Amino acid sequence: MSKMDRELRTSIVNYYNARAGEYEEIYTLGKLGKGPVSISDPAIYKAEAKALSKLINRFCHGKHIDIACGTGFWLPFYAQNCTKITLLDQSQQMLSMCQRKIRSLKIEDKCSLLCEDVFQHRFEPMAFDSALAGFFLSHLTPKLEGRFFQILKTILTPGGRFLIIDSIWSTERAKQQKKEGWQERTLNDGSRFDIYKRYFDKGDFRVMESEYGFHLSILHAGRAFFAVTGGFTS
Repeated sequence: MSKMDRELRTSIVNYYNARAGEYEEIYTLGKLGKGPVSISDPAIYKAEAKALSKLINRFCHGKHIDIACGTGFWLPFYAQNCTKITLLDQSQQMLSMCQRKIRSLKIEDKCSLLCEDVFQHRFEPMAFDSALAGFFLSHLTPKLEGRFFQILKTILTPGGRFLIIDSIWSTERAKQQKKEGWQERTLNDGSRFDIYKRYFDKGDFRVMESEYGFHLSILHAGRAFFAVTGGFTS
């Protein structure tokens, strides 16, 4: 991993450790700390989070891994469909919040928490029937993106599929953000963090298909978020 990628990963972990207590506000309140959001109407974030929760409910099943699970916000929407759930995140503060959610749902017997970097963990091949990566791809450089899809290819069972949900690129976002680069985030307590962020559009999905040898189906393409699913044929 390059020096830039190591610094990028460290900055992301520091940011999400600090943001853990307010992480779910983007879904429930349509707000992101004290800083400006790319889309001014909070109802859009809330409505699209609700739409994504229904997609997740239909997708996640069997032996499932939630990569960059954060606080486990999506867990209540899919847990009943899964026989075993692995929740992975680098942020210990996020996983502490996730542990509380697991207890409240009374599903400790089927959940395992991993506080690790997905790029460092040694996974068993073909260990999972489905994989969810929520708002993770947008924090990866193109080089790390390729490594991530190789990991997915290794860990999924034959016929297994992945679901990616993340931030979509739009003309509305272009008024305030760059499509790729470092941006400042301000939390509720006023603390500031610089994080690396990418946004994706349909053209990016076509490039991924060509580059990594899978077909992506677009399940949701809104003003704030997108959801795509794919699988590996060989």
